[in-house]
Amino acid sequence: MTYQEVKEIKRRLYDIETTTLLFDVGLDSTNWGEYPKFYYFNVEIQLGEDDKETTVVELLIDESPEGEEIHLEKCDYRFIDEKYEQKQQEVYDVCKQILSDYLNGNLMKEVEE
Repeated sequence: MTYQEVKEIKRRLYDIETTTLLFDVGLDSTNWGEYPKFYYFNVEIQLGEDDKETTVVELLIDESPEGEEIHLEKCDYRFIDEKYEQKQQEVYDVCKQILSDYLNGNLMKEVEE
């Protein structure tokens, strides 16, 4: 995953009004070029208020030789306040589109156009 792809994913996620985005990325130290490459990208999107935030969606793209896992999960709605259910679906749909664009090689094409 390139640096530009990570920036584009973050841009799309920041466009969503959420309470908290928790990012975890891993740099591929074996692949140094003009821009760094990342082998691991994980984001947890949380909604809530007053220190009662709940993770509603998690997206993981792990391209490490040991891992090689892609995972998108909409968390159990029973733990989410009813007023956030629609927002959870919106966040999930955005993540699903990000993942689809990433897998189809279209993530950066939208930016270039």
